[in-house]
Amino acid sequence: MTTPLTAPSQFSVQACRADFEVVVHDEYPLVLQHVLVHAVHPDHGRVGSLRALRIDRERCRGEFPSIMDDDSLELWDMALTLFDEIGHLKPEVIKHERLKGSGVWGREFNHGLLLCLSEIDIPEKYSRKGVGSFLLRQLSISKHAPSGSFLVALPLPTVVSRNLSISILVEEWKQVKSVISRFLTKNDFRSIGDTGFLAYATDPNHPSRLLAAPNDSAKVTKASEALAARPCIVKTILPNGRMGFAIEHPDGTSSRPFDPSALDATAVDELSSLPLPIVLTAGGMDLDIPIIGKIIRDAYKKDPSSIRAAQYTGEPSALRAALYACNLAAVEALIELPLVSGVREELKSRDETGQTPLEAFEQEMAEREDDFGFFGTWSGDAPEAQSILYLLKQAAEENAGTWENQSCTDGWLSPRMRYRLKWAAEVTADFIMLECSDLQPDERMHSGLGLDDLPESLKADGVSKSFYVAYANAIDAVARVLKRPGRAGLPTIPSLMAEFGRKTIAFTSGGGTALHALRCVLETARAESPLGDNTWDDMQQQDLEYGGDEMAIELASLPKCAHDLDFARVAERAGLPNPGPYGRRGLD
Repeated sequence: MTTPLTAPSQFSVQACRADFEVVVHDEYPLVLQHVLVHAVHPDHGRVGSLRALRIDRERCRGEFPSIMDDDSLELWDMALTLFDEIGHLKPEVIKHERLKGSGVWGREFNHGLLLCLSEIDIPEKYSRKGVGSFLLRQLSISKHAPSGSFLVALPLPTVVSRNLSISILVEEWKQVKSVISRFLTKNDFRSIGDTGFLAYATDPNHPSRLLAAPNDSAKVTKASEALAARPCIVKTILPNGRMGFAIEHPDGTSSRPFDPSALDATAVDELSSLPLPIVLTAGGMDLDIPIIGKIIRDAYKKDPSSIRAAQYTGEPSALRAALYACNLAAVEALIELPLVSGVREELKSRDETGQTPLEAFEQEMAEREDDFGFFGTWSGDAPEAQSILYLLKQAAEENAGTWENQSCTDGWLSPRMRYRLKWAAEVTADFIMLECSDLQPDERMHSGLGLDDLPESLKADGVSKSFYVAYANAIDAVARVLKRPGRAGLPTIPSLMAEFGRKTIAFTSGGGTALHALRCVLETARAESPLGDNTWDDMQQQDLEYGGDEMAIELASLPKCAHDLDFARVAERAGLPNPGPYGRRGLD
């Protein structure tokens, strides 16, 4: 007699209870916890389980992507797709016309715990009995998901091969993914823009909980379908073993393979028929198309609007596509177009992330170096990148004369960053002076505030009291410069050296420099920022909530900017000869 495949009729999910298990992560016990939820029926026993990873982003201290990478490839993908280094939702996911989808997720997603669903296991005979929904519900109302938390899921099933053809496997994969998506959507999960991820807000009044499922999927898929209707360039191996390319069309057909170094008239015609951003992406695939300049000029003559961003798909402008591909020839051709083309005007524009083309290019190069294990900001090792940077700055200076914008002084020192650094300099100088008050004249300091930021050669035998006092005065000079309005308040090395006076002689004569003082201020400010332990920001927020002292109120009144935590940019623009330690991986 065979066992029935369906559960007995008397089974009811309402009779189930939820049992929880919590397993602390071996490597990051303060940040990550595995939460397991079991649905247990009084007669049938365990009828399903759910596993999620509970993430406390505030404890990541600016290392959110690397911590996710250490756990799993899926979490690494989530971190890169959705979040920045401190675990905040990327601006483009909130604002980008295509990526934001229905637009229900905003900056509230930057706070609260994350619970990333990794597995829901329900025996076949209990499937479609409400067990999965029960598990999700119990997790969302448990103490492990306090108010303000978010559950995140990627409907990416694993299809096990059973000697089926690839086409059947792909079709089955799509079907299973569709089933999982419908299940999550039914349980109030909504798409995080056009990223493939879905999220659930534990706050019942969150906009995502008020959005009907059909409205969510319709807005997300509209732009995706528009993108899917375009042709694309794909790499292929030529008969001679060299790398070539082909043009793949939406109907599934492809052109014959082309050799970039020997393009014939057919290839030129095919390339010229494509939207410029698509042609320019070939550079990002290490495909060099020698006639790219001609293609750009011909496209502009035929249709001047071809170089602009396509808003309905979120497709970038030709300039930003060329920068992403690090295509020097394309950038040169675009900048040489007539002024009426708007390319030079675009150099002053800011995208949905708040970045100019130059700023976006520098960040992209920095992230690529990070991927290859380098530290610090973009250093321009590639000749093409150096030339592109030079072209952008030269064109911008000719066109606008300055990189200053409405909020940042000289385009790199935001009001909030200036305030943060000024506070760090003042407090550090005061505390060093306090430590010095207990020192004897002939006593030497081997450890103390700010000494870690000095080179070993200056502190190997300890530092004297006079040197330490002068060091405090040098740091205070940084604060005095930052208090000045406008460009006069930029903490550049020459400005700091000019501010040094009689009180810093013992510091400079002992080998100390303005670089060392600025390095100390940057390190102190970063260590107490959201990239560190967040103590300063927490203190300001608490003061503001309890009525607010003058400092907290003043900080809250300052405009927010994309560069409020960009210590790497400050280090580079201020004149540190090697800003690498202040790069996007941190100051360590």
